[in-house]
Amino acid sequence: MSTNVIVRDLENYPDNSKTVVVDHKQVVPLGAGGDEKWVLSATTTATASGSASIQDIFIRTFVVGWAKSTAFEQGPYTINASQNTLKVSINASTARGIVLTNEVNPVSGEAVAADMQQKINDLASVGASEAGNLAFKNAWVEFDNGRFIVKSGTPANLYTGTSRSSVVITPGDSNDVSAHLGFFAAINSVDIASNSVPETYLSFPYTSSSGLTLIDVGSGSSFSTGNCIGITDGTNTEYRYVSSATAGVINFNTALLNDYAENSRVQSLRLQDPESKPVSVFESIDDATRYSISGLVNQIDFS
Repeated sequence: MSTNVIVRDLENYPDNSKTVVVDHKQVVPLGAGGDEKWVLSATTTATASGSASIQDIFIRTFVVGWAKSTAFEQGPYTINASQNTLKVSINASTARGIVLTNEVNPVSGEAVAADMQQKINDLASVGASEAGNLAFKNAWVEFDNGRFIVKSGTPANLYTGTSRSSVVITPGDSNDVSAHLGFFAAINSVDIASNSVPETYLSFPYTSSSGLTLIDVGSGSSFSTGNCIGITDGTNTEYRYVSSATAGVINFNTALLNDYAENSRVQSLRLQDPESKPVSVFESIDDATRYSISGLVNQIDFS
């Protein structure tokens, strides 16, 4: 089923309407081995500047790279000449600086997000490698629950690698504002996807009465001093600080309080399960639909 969406530039050309068609299609993507895939497609017969045709958008995965600030800095935010710059890298591109608009008074997170998105989108209108780059032209910035969320303008199949969809925010060369906006301890999809979570198992039972501050494991070579580990048998779980680790032994700071049988799990503490992937920025089909429509509308010449 297809849906025709009427779009307009209400500020500059309110009388001129264009149509975007959103539909689910079965296609055989290159490399799919002849297997058809259901994809969300967005198409338009409208043209870009210079009567150039606009490429169709097909979303077959929800892999869209993102970067999130902490929620430590709740705002309102002061944007002035002494703190108004930051750098953004999208889809493994070179980090490019943007300068946010100076404000007379502190402003809301929503206002900063809108300005940040515009400045990132504008990079696609200048020279260098970002010229015409849809990853920048269609990038989104939202402010949600005290966090800034910057999303890549193009989806991909992977969160890592040279062909990834990703966003990384870093400090500006001078007059940095990234820390003020909460990006000093930011988290992003490429870092999460790149983090492996070492885990192993007890190769010999542990008895709490022994008072030992070490466990025999199948492999301890992936663990390092300073790691925090969790050990569990499905009923009891304890956490310890790793003081040292070798191929078959992990030493920690204090003895365990419970007995653990052979094959109990030992895992280094991380933000995610070893096989999990970053959560998609799309929370619904509606999010993916709006994303695809926006990707076309940003290119349409409404004049």
